[in-house]
Amino acid sequence: MDRQPETRIFNPDLLDAVLESVVDRGSAAVIRRKIIHACQLAEQKDASATETLRRAESLMSEADKKSRLLEDERIALAQEKEKLLRDAEQLTSLPETVRDLGSTISSALKETREGMSNSLDGMSNATQSHRTSIESSSGETSKAIQDIKAAGEKIDTSLSSIQESFEHGLKPEDIDALTKGFTDSVETLTESIAGIPAGVRAGLQEEMTLESFLKPFELRDKLTLKEKELTRSEETNQRLIDQLMTLQGSKAEVDLLLQQEKERVGRRNQLVKDLQSQLEDAEKLVDDIPELQRQLQEATTEAGRARSLSAELGELKRLYATSQEKTRSQSEKINRLEGQTGRIAELEDRVTKAQQRARDLEESKSNFEAQIDQLTETLQDAQTLHEEAKESFRERLEDKVGLLSSKDRELENLRRDLGDMRELQKRLSDANGQVRDLAKEVRVANSNSNAHLRGLSNSLACASVLRDRLEEATGQVRTLKAELEYAEGRSSDAEKERQDLDKQLTDATAKLTELEGQLHSQETQRSLQIPDGPLGELASMYAELAREVLDLPVSPQGLQSFDIKAIAIEIAPLLFRDGSKENLQLFLASGLRGWHCLETIIDGIPDAKGIRLNQCLDHEADCPFVRVLFGKDGAQLDFSSE
Repeated sequence: MDRQPETRIFNPDLLDAVLESVVDRGSAAVIRRKIIHACQLAEQKDASATETLRRAESLMSEADKKSRLLEDERIALAQEKEKLLRDAEQLTSLPETVRDLGSTISSALKETREGMSNSLDGMSNATQSHRTSIESSSGETSKAIQDIKAAGEKIDTSLSSIQESFEHGLKPEDIDALTKGFTDSVETLTESIAGIPAGVRAGLQEEMTLESFLKPFELRDKLTLKEKELTRSEETNQRLIDQLMTLQGSKAEVDLLLQQEKERVGRRNQLVKDLQSQLEDAEKLVDDIPELQRQLQEATTEAGRARSLSAELGELKRLYATSQEKTRSQSEKINRLEGQTGRIAELEDRVTKAQQRARDLEESKSNFEAQIDQLTETLQDAQTLHEEAKESFRERLEDKVGLLSSKDRELENLRRDLGDMRELQKRLSDANGQVRDLAKEVRVANSNSNAHLRGLSNSLACASVLRDRLEEATGQVRTLKAELEYAEGRSSDAEKERQDLDKQLTDATAKLTELEGQLHSQETQRSLQIPDGPLGELASMYAELAREVLDLPVSPQGLQSFDIKAIAIEIAPLLFRDGSKENLQLFLASGLRGWHCLETIIDGIPDAKGIRLNQCLDHEADCPFVRVLFGKDGAQLDFSSE
């Protein structure tokens, strides 16, 4: 199996970048150390599971190879056995085959010799008889025989010509010439035969029939055939002798091969014994295969868990990356918010100044209003005084007019009375002086009233300006209040985002803590050494219980109110009951609200009485309680002892 490339399931740089947002550097260092430790443990366990899986697969592949080799050897041995059996059968039948060939050759030679001998005897007898007959009549018939021979030769020539003509094609004139020549030859032969003496002709009729005439030729042909058969038999005999020699050589080779094959079979038997011993070892290994498969299954499960943890850590890494992106964006937002905070501070300063100005304006407004009231009162007093002065001046004028009238009357009286001139002039100058004083007082009163009127007008104008400035300041105060509210809203949003980031960081830290706890629990589970004996059985029961309830979602703070003894004494015996996990899962899926007795939930009691004042009404004892919490990660179990 190819070695898988080493992978890292965390990035220290990314982790450092994520933990930079944690204010408490001590907590950040602890988180970093725990995350790195958990990731290293996960990597080590993943590598160990991968190595165990690789070794198991290697053992399985070696066992398969050995099984295939044993099967191939078994097939090869069976084929060799069949081949040896066939060779043995052939070697067994070889002497019989050789004997059959020898007897066949002997019988063929004997028949050939007998046939040749009979044919030669017949031919010798016929030749002798013909020779005797011919010698007895040779004197008389030699000429006729010569003529007959010449006529036969001529006939043979004619027949040869006819045959050649037939081969090369005949014309009608050629056929007529050949027929005429052949007729002449037959007549010549007839005349030659007629020239033979009668006694010789009678002997020829008796001896030289067509069958007798053709018999030597037949015997010659038979002799030729027998010679050919003899030649073929000799060739066949030679071939059989060669085959026999070859078979004898082959027999020697086969004996040698048989000896070698016996040695090879001996080696094969030894190899078979070795392979049988290896097969027995392999069978022992096969017997160990279920244990190896169980270990492989456990290693695969551990590898799956490690991969799931790797996936969760990858998800966490992605969450870290997302958190980093959010942190970066939030940092940018925080930077912007810090800028906005500076602006907010500036706005707050401005608001403070505006509020101070508003308070000053309020105070000024109050002062102005007081001044306006005072001025109004002063104006009213001035108006009253003016009216009073006018009345007084009118009265005084009237008095003066009356006085002038009296003085005029007195003057008239003086004039009429013609008093002392100097006394009259003095009195007249005194009256004129009084008149001038009164006119001066009138001018002073008029100037004072005009000054009061101008002051009143100026006060009214100042009051109008102050009202405008007050309205402007009020508008600025409203604007600053709106800006302050907007800045407070932005600050509230920034605070919410900061709280969300803190919450995400808290959730990530809780997730890391949970993963670390899972890794620690798995490490504890994998590295747990269970002793023998009752205590070992008890420990194995608790380990089995831990594996059973490992996938139940429990709130991280769900068992903080219990110590380990209480969990072992109060909760663990309940979880050992049949159907406890299924009933807890049903309770978790039901989403029931409030606290419930853990024992009634595990027993699946449908009509439980419930809890009142932290007291179980079904058992009337201090039972452990359980409830369903709904959080960001879904429904979780929460336990309590109160």
